[in-house]
Amino acid sequence: MTELQERGHAAAHERGHATTVGGALTVGQMLDALADSTAELTLVDQALTPQRISGRALGRAARRAAAALEHAGVRPGDRVFLVSSTSLDFLISLFGVWRAGAVPVVMSLPRTVAGIAAFPAEISARMATVEARMLIVADAFLDAAPQLGKLADVVLRCGDVADPTTPETVRPPTSDPSGVAHLQFTSGTTGAAKAVMITHGQLLRHAGAMWGASRFSDRQVVFVGWLPWYHDMGLVAGIATLSVGGHLVLMPPEDFLSRPAAWMEAIAQYRGQATAAPNFAYALAAQALEDVPDPLDLSSLELAGNGAEPIDGGVLQAFAQAGARHGLRDTALCPMYGLAEATLAVTIDPSDRPHGFDVVSRASLELEGRAAPVEADDPDARVLARCGRALAGVELVIRDPDGAPLPERQVGEITVTGPFVTPGFWGEPDATRAMLRDGWLHTGDLGYMVGDELVVCGRSKDMVIAAGRNLYPEDYEAVARSVDGVRPVVAAFSLPGFEHMIVVAERRAQDGDAARLATEVMRAIVDVLSHPAHRVIIVPKGTIPRTSSGKTQRGATRDLLMDGELAVDAEVGR
Repeated sequence: MTELQERGHAAAHERGHATTVGGALTVGQMLDALADSTAELTLVDQALTPQRISGRALGRAARRAAAALEHAGVRPGDRVFLVSSTSLDFLISLFGVWRAGAVPVVMSLPRTVAGIAAFPAEISARMATVEARMLIVADAFLDAAPQLGKLADVVLRCGDVADPTTPETVRPPTSDPSGVAHLQFTSGTTGAAKAVMITHGQLLRHAGAMWGASRFSDRQVVFVGWLPWYHDMGLVAGIATLSVGGHLVLMPPEDFLSRPAAWMEAIAQYRGQATAAPNFAYALAAQALEDVPDPLDLSSLELAGNGAEPIDGGVLQAFAQAGARHGLRDTALCPMYGLAEATLAVTIDPSDRPHGFDVVSRASLELEGRAAPVEADDPDARVLARCGRALAGVELVIRDPDGAPLPERQVGEITVTGPFVTPGFWGEPDATRAMLRDGWLHTGDLGYMVGDELVVCGRSKDMVIAAGRNLYPEDYEAVARSVDGVRPVVAAFSLPGFEHMIVVAERRAQDGDAARLATEVMRAIVDVLSHPAHRVIIVPKGTIPRTSSGKTQRGATRDLLMDGELAVDAEVGR
């Protein structure tokens, strides 16, 4: 860890981070300390059927799993892959890897039938990248795809690793906070996925920093979520909750996607105080809240974190309005900015006031790269979410293409330094040097500062320059999502060598008029945006590829279109 990062740790500590249970320095120590904490874990399905385990029992289960792994040959520092959805056996297996001092790598699961066919090859390639030789697989996966049993020297079932009859004979937990705690493969939205290294110290200190920056720094929190643990938001939020002795309520992601209302119902039933999800999930939740027959009590929810993808102000407003009749506080919405390369959160807006938006001139953004404020009813207005202030010890600088700092309200690349920035990509020194320059993480994201608050505009690689204007795909996607009949899954992009935008949108109903929907989306874009889309394409639900966090993969969607493999229901062009 660099001297700069160490100084950041010290500064953050002085500013009063929440303390992990038992003063643990590593995840293994934290798991042992659960025995004397108030931590507990509850797993629920979409019917809210509970499976509850105390922190003490969870710590003991982790030690038994560690003993099983050590017996199978796992040693400290080994990389261990895990393939499973959210279940108690999976979590115990994961905690067992940490307790054994090994490094877990949780694989994202395939979303489509085509993805299932390619899944074993993807696992094999990623295991080779980090030189892993052990694979832990959910029992159902191994039964359905026995070829997974041939991908590693040692393949174990989650059920066997989590066997409650295994004796608790295990070595002491690792105590070095600088050791690698987990490897997070990047989403692959801008290139081949790489394994981001996050240390034990970063993981636990980041947990303390998040709660220290929030409204829960002096008390335990009930966190209700559904995010998968193969994505940093799910994994870090879960560890953060347990590490401060809180109550973690988890739902498998497939249960949420099957019935989004179950997420809100779980918050109401367990009096959830905090939750977090990508923007698309709040769009689904807003619709679910409109449709539930009976009111829910969401008054306990104090912080609804929104991050992991561009934040649509319209979605935030729709969720707030839908939730208001269920008692949702107008102060609960909490836009955030973060990325795996910074452990998770970089900025957070936990202020106890209704969330504010930045309303700026779209023409000024596109032509000058400057965020000039305008009135909300201005036809040129673009509404952007303020993503809050940097976490303790973290510094933000907006830079121009030459690396020079930019003044307030000038759009440039977001660069970050501080205690939570990754040491680098596993086995990728060239990619690490390209990402980390002079101690600063170059994110590839575009944004600007308003005072000490960050506003995110988009990604530099996705922006299209047409007729001297900087066109943001996020704008086109937001307008398309606002059209009745469009799902909150839209991808906008340009084709190589062309300066125009193509919009691909999934439709809600398969029996509707797809041609009419394409025309309505195009009309909305013409009415709202300065530069029309070149083509609007309507596709069936589940067509647009997405990352492990739910972000649309613009590049992969572009490839499908160029290869003639995109399932098109209707299309309209100009």
